[in-house]
Amino acid sequence: MRILGLILAGGHSSRMGQDKAGLKFGGKTLAENQREILVKHHFPVAISSNTSVNTDIDIPVLPDPPEVKYAGPLAGIYAGLQYASTNNYQFVLTMPVDCPIIPDEFFVKMTSAIDTTTCLRIASTPSGLQPTFALWTTKLQSDLLNFLTSSENKSIRSFAFAHNVSIVRFDNVYSEGAFFNVNTPEDYQYLQENFRIKDEKQS
Repeated sequence: MRILGLILAGGHSSRMGQDKAGLKFGGKTLAENQREILVKHHFPVAISSNTSVNTDIDIPVLPDPPEVKYAGPLAGIYAGLQYASTNNYQFVLTMPVDCPIIPDEFFVKMTSAIDTTTCLRIASTPSGLQPTFALWTTKLQSDLLNFLTSSENKSIRSFAFAHNVSIVRFDNVYSEGAFFNVNTPEDYQYLQENFRIKDEKQS
């Protein structure tokens, strides 16, 4: 089974006040950090974004398709499913650009024992469901388009629980800062101060 790693970076970053994909993390942008993590785990990489993304290595940048543009994370996932289907991938593994610390076990548990019957897996931690950390079969492409063009509630949760989702639990994650989400300037400062990932240029 071929799996595409997809970084979700298509949001407006309104609470941050600037594009989160370009924030520095240990001398790299968050987008570069996520790309490196996926490459480390041997996944081909694409990024869902409606703006230009600067990376050291060229990767496909997938804007929201016109028919679902700015419909939230699901629009980016739909773009990823389109790209994956065209390029002979069977699954898309998604992760957000603004969660820079991801434990190795995430990649193992999310992609283990997959087959043609695997539909959708979503990660769950003690703080709750993590809908953007998910594994999607490309067979969902048509259903997702129908959902995005007909449903008022365009949340991942709404779509997932109507499509045989499996919850993958990460109740005992010991990586410091794992799954910590950076939404605001305060979150970014907290991440730098508590998890020792301050930009090298600021040290």
